[in-house]
This record gives sequence, structure tokens and C-alpha cells, in this order.
Amino acid sequence: AVLGYVVSVSQLESATRQLALYGASVPDLLPFRSAETYGKVFEEMPSAACALYLRTLWTWDLLFPISYGLGLYVLIRQDLGSWELVPLTAALADLCENLLATAILNGSQVVSTAYAMVSATKWILLSIAVLGVLASLMRVVVVGMRRLQTRTPPP
Repeated sequence: AVLGYVVSVSQLESATRQLALYGASVPDLLPFRSAETYGKVFEEMPSAACALYLRTLWTWDLLFPISYGLGLYVLIRQDLGSWELVPLTAALADLCENLLATAILNGSQVVSTAYAMVSATKWILLSIAVLGVLASLMRVVVVGMRRLQTRTPPP
């Protein structure tokens, strides 16, 4: 999962730079925008940028949510129990975002609202998952410190 994450982040960063050369924004990286804003971003995307964006969506951005979803799941599943599905749900929302972006780029204008809602959901769930990882790490530190404090010194 870590290798997949590193490779996909690198590839997504490269694609983001290429899209910027076309003067295009990356909708995935614009959290909490309105449906109109997303519609405008997609509408103003040049055709060469659309092709690159679609290719990126269905290669590297397919691997990215799977790797971060599984990675965050593994990091929080033991400590947070019922919250373990949050990163997997965020990854699923990311994949739905890709489907909706593909529909928009293929001419469907009615899904901009759905795209905005799914994108916001993804970012909220990712934030919760990251907070869960931080809470889990803090728990490990606190438990470790308690163990050190309760240790009896050698004679």
C-alpha cells in the first residue's frame, strides 16, 4: 500500500503540473467548491487537458484511493474499531468522484451537483481518517509513557 501510495502521488503530481501547463485546474484538488465552480472548471478545461485528466483518473487516481484507503484503514482499525470504515468510505467517494468527473467530461452537465457533494464527502471523510490516525498515534504514545512510568527501576 505504501509503495502504491508513493508511486501514485508522484504520478498525480506530474499530471497536475502538466494540467497547469494547459491552464487547467485539477478539480480533485479543489475541495468544498460549489457545483457551478466545478462545472466552470470542467467547461474551461482544454481538450488536451481533458484527455490527460481522464487518463490520470483511470490510471494513477485509481490506485491512489485504494492505497490511501487501505493504508489509513490499517493504521486505525485496531485502536478505533467502528471508525475503521471511514478511510475505505473516503476511497469509495474518491472513486465515485472519478466516475462523475468522467461523466461531466463526456458531456453530462447534470452531475455537477453530485460531483460537488461527493467531493466534499471525500474531503470530510479523509480529514476524519487523518484525525483518527493522529488519535491512534497519541494513544500509542500515552500507553508507552504509562508503561515507562509504571516500570520498577532495577535494584
